[in-house]
Amino acid sequence: MEMIEDKFYTNNALISRCIIYCNEIPIGYLQYYPINSCTSNLMPLVGSSAYGMDQFIGEGNYRNRGIGTELIKKVTAFLMEAYGASKVVLDPHVENVRAVACYEKAGFQRVKKLLHYSFHEGKYHDCWLLMYTTDKKAHRS
Repeated sequence: MEMIEDKFYTNNALISRCIIYCNEIPIGYLQYYPINSCTSNLMPLVGSSAYGMDQFIGEGNYRNRGIGTELIKKVTAFLMEAYGASKVVLDPHVENVRAVACYEKAGFQRVKKLLHYSFHEGKYHDCWLLMYTTDKKAHRS
């Protein structure tokens, strides 16, 4: 419990952490944060005034119902309106095809494959850098 408390609740005040509810049932987790040297190593790739977010729907009965896509759209709009984010970025594992499809459906575009980027469950994974921006010139492939 101490590790969970430290990692998810008190470790970094710049990261906003949320439990996702559907009809008063907790179904997942979401966090968002400004991209800077304290929160992410993506700053050289995405520049300033960008926000990152991570999320998952943990309850299987709530997947494949469009909830994830709607969540991503609403949080992205919120970050742009409330925080003035010019870009919102995600970095899902390449093999997480369902998540990548959800994010693309919500308007994110692939910018770059990040090789050996994420260490998870004992091994490194390639990730996609996905970006949503209103400035279409900002997208690279």
